[in-house]
Amino acid sequence: MVLILQECGMRINELLQLPMDCLSQDARGVFYLRYLQGKVRRENTIPVSQAIARVVQEQQEAVRARGNASTLLFPNERGRPTRQASFSQAINHLAYVHQIKDVTGKLFRFQSHQFRHTVGTRMINLGVPHHIIQRYLGHKGPEMTSRYAHIHDSTMREKLSEYLAGTLVDVTGKKVMENTANDTAELQWFSRNVLAQALTNGFCSIPTVAGPCPHPNACLNCAHFRTDITFLDVHRSELRETERVIAKADANGWVRQSEMNQRKRENLVNIITSLEVPNA
Repeated sequence: MVLILQECGMRINELLQLPMDCLSQDARGVFYLRYLQGKVRRENTIPVSQAIARVVQEQQEAVRARGNASTLLFPNERGRPTRQASFSQAINHLAYVHQIKDVTGKLFRFQSHQFRHTVGTRMINLGVPHHIIQRYLGHKGPEMTSRYAHIHDSTMREKLSEYLAGTLVDVTGKKVMENTANDTAELQWFSRNVLAQALTNGFCSIPTVAGPCPHPNACLNCAHFRTDITFLDVHRSELRETERVIAKADANGWVRQSEMNQRKRENLVNIITSLEVPNA
């Protein structure tokens, strides 16, 4: 439960009312969590990391293994929603057992809404536009969202349209289509800019929670690599450097080095061509 609250920032009653079939996956492999936002009385679908998807799947298996026929993801022994008080008691018992204390040295008192405030603040610091945060957290109006803004106004980035200015392409120059029932501009922005790992020349579609890549510096030969027109000058510079390396390798008879960089050059040419002619 805590892991979901930490990432998704939903209200505790929304978490405890999660349906068993709350998890879905689109054609790109991105997972989404569907739930009813309490205050606005609206069903919401948000992108989640693969780590959270695994947590949900493990909980689904645990409920089924107990023979519980409940339609809820977190039912109690009788198949009804777990009580908020039970959650609070459990997490604060852990705080006592592990002696988690605040800055004054007093035993820390966990409240479920603290996770929600942390998520809102983190999204502000990441530059997520206010209207996306409002929708993501299910605020009735912009006033509550604006309370987070004073934390780091200096980190606010450009508008959503500027983030989505270019078409995403993979290492072969092929356009990455965003056609799924779950997709909207806001969800695409969030999954690309918050869940995805940022690179100097594009994006890695593997979420940051998956940990460091075991194949650093191999992005231009990786199926998970994504980039757009904002990195066009970087790719042109990389192409010039790659061609220089190939020329030197050929001149010195370094066959292996030449072969390795030929594929990189081919991918760079495909990427640049696709980005220079976006409608091709």
